[in-house]
Amino acid sequence: MISIIVTGHGRFASGLLGAVEQVFGPQAQAIAVDFPPELGTAELDAALNAAVTSLPAGSGVVFLTDLLGGSPFKLASQIALAQSQPCDVIAGSNMAMFAEVALERDEIASVGDFVERAQDAARAGVASLRERLARQQARASAQDDGL
Repeated sequence: MISIIVTGHGRFASGLLGAVEQVFGPQAQAIAVDFPPELGTAELDAALNAAVTSLPAGSGVVFLTDLLGGSPFKLASQIALAQSQPCDVIAGSNMAMFAEVALERDEIASVGDFVERAQDAARAGVASLRERLARQQARASAQDDGL
């Protein structure tokens, strides 16, 4: 099973993991590492390294981060590049992404497949109510017109 480390500014990580667990139950091999304002980058780096070390080696690790280019992303990237096991970092994480890959981790063969599926889920999880209603109305109109 691919391990997941969620990290981000403030309480993003614990909030995201907590939300997924509230809806879908406890998640094995998933750790939240928060970066509150009172924590420095050295402490965050140590916490992320400790998280990687605490997880079983083998299937790989994926970091889910909040913001591309932020300190959590940069530190996770440095750690990922130093790993001997498959490892990657995804920025811009959201609940739809996390939920989908967390629930399907046993069926995902590689870190690369995991990342691809996560990115697809993230895009699919971002939607506009107004656009969705307009598409539904257009479909209903087409059906009424016999198209």
